[in-house]
Amino acid sequence: MTEENYDIAFTIQAGRDLRNIRQYLTKHASASVSQKVAGGIFDAIQTLAKSPTQHRPEPLLASFGDYRVQVQSLL
Repeated sequence: MTEENYDIAFTIQAGRDLRNIRQYLTKHASASVSQKVAGGIFDAIQTLAKSPTQHRPEPLLASFGDYRVQVQSLL
């Protein structure tokens, strides 16, 4: 049995938000803190490639329905 890995996609806004977080932390804390936080975020995201429902849904996004979307490839 092979392990299925899912592709993780980011919205443009998510990329902007992460950039803004890194810039804020670099300015108000340090570049080291910024790198550690961003690294932790990406580490958590990578776990979703193997188990996308591993983390509970964000309660603040509940009004949007199930935002965890599975897209099947047409290829």
